[in-house]
Amino acid sequence: MRTVTAKKFRDYFRRTGVEDFDYSPGLDWDRFFYRHRTRFNRQWVVIFLLVAFLLLSFYRREGGVLLITGLIALFGLFYRTRAVAHGIYPSRKLPARAKKNQSIEVEYEIRNASEFNIAHLTVRDFFTGTRGQTIFFSVKDAVERLTYRKTRESVPCNGGMGVHRWGPLSITVTDPFGIFEFTVTEDEIAFLPVLPEYLLLDEFEILDALDSSAIGVNESVRAGQSSNFLGLREYVPGDSVRRINWKLSARHQELVVNVYENMVHTDLTVCIDMEAGNHIGRPGDNTWEMCKDAAVAILRDQFANTHRMQFFSQGAGIPLDRGNSHLLLMTQAISNLQPKRREA
Repeated sequence: MRTVTAKKFRDYFRRTGVEDFDYSPGLDWDRFFYRHRTRFNRQWVVIFLLVAFLLLSFYRREGGVLLITGLIALFGLFYRTRAVAHGIYPSRKLPARAKKNQSIEVEYEIRNASEFNIAHLTVRDFFTGTRGQTIFFSVKDAVERLTYRKTRESVPCNGGMGVHRWGPLSITVTDPFGIFEFTVTEDEIAFLPVLPEYLLLDEFEILDALDSSAIGVNESVRAGQSSNFLGLREYVPGDSVRRINWKLSARHQELVVNVYENMVHTDLTVCIDMEAGNHIGRPGDNTWEMCKDAAVAILRDQFANTHRMQFFSQGAGIPLDRGNSHLLLMTQAISNLQPKRREA
């Protein structure tokens, strides 16, 4: 939902961000100006000029002319800025997924459907996947009337893995003199999955599975293929044609396939303890993120040396399977894990 709001009159003279300022001992012009800056802003200057013109109008006719001219100019600036704000349509384009501790390129598009050129725009976006959670930048080039402009911003994903929220997206519009201010807000919420970063493991070995006569890493054309004959069974759609026993199939008048022993490389099971009492830290710098990074690193490192993989944790589990899609499914499931308290 898109909304356009005007800055209230009292907000022009209210100090903001006071809690972020460093009031260390000493006195200099920066501190003095910061603490009293609302007395030196443009709005106070405009009010002072209008009052001066009003007082002057009691004595000279030129004062009344200046007062009326100033009021007309202010009304013109106000309605021009409001028309520009109602003609702005912001949007963003996100990638399909991101990796932790890496930056992504976000494309912002600003459409100007008004009849005026826009040269004073400030964009503010919110992303829970970065530590600051606020993306703030200004549009340097003017956006001409009835056109659009695209800009790219690099955003670090250092707020931890998982599904993170984008929005709301807002644009602040001011007139050329910075007197009036309008905010255009796009409340549409977007979500971006942040996956773990892949870490390289050195000299990491896992135990061999014992459910086959040939255990460990084996050289074979196809994973699971063995020359040890086990028996026969009826043909099932999906079986390899090479395994059909043509002599017995002709004798029994139905397809029969040979069954061989399942020679596995290794079946890998990864368990992650996500109990809240066993972890410590804050978003982006904690022990559970390290556990998830290690789990994904193990799965990815041993992907080529294992036949099937699975993982389990509190409230989540992916059964044994193989393939790149299965690896991506486990990676996404691990990235969404959060510490859980033990139930009574």
